[in-house]
Amino acid sequence: MENTPSGGVYLVNFLNVYGPGLAILFVVFVEAAGVFWFYGVENFSADIEQMLGKKPSLFWRICWKYISPTFLFCILIFSLLGYEEMLGEEYEYPEWSVAAGWALTLSSVLCIPTYVIYKFLKSPGNCEDRLRRTFKPEPLIPTAIPGQLYTGTAV
Repeated sequence: MENTPSGGVYLVNFLNVYGPGLAILFVVFVEAAGVFWFYGVENFSADIEQMLGKKPSLFWRICWKYISPTFLFCILIFSLLGYEEMLGEEYEYPEWSVAAGWALTLSSVLCIPTYVIYKFLKSPGNCEDRLRRTFKPEPLIPTAIPGQLYTGTAV
């Protein structure tokens, strides 16, 4: 039997914390906020109604607009605050590996704010107009409501 290094479990744990873990929480929170706060729950509900034939209940609309983004944000914050506990105490990771882990996480996370900054800088108008355009969906997106186009005003 060959001798194999016992560090595999530490590497898997490390990649689990810094790889997808924190980045996925951030991306999912931004996705939920974008769809339900900027596109709008009513537009999203109309899309679902077109696909399924009935509008989602008030329970789902409340979950989408308030409960899910709040819980996702809280989980993200507590995960950021407690990432050291997620790594475990049985092994102390070297400083360079923690820096590499944060670089791995940021490689995914920074794509979203980088695009927001890019869109802000490329938008015409004054600072207020640019900010409004940056956080508004692209105009004239077809919605599920027949004959209606999304004009950038969430309901």
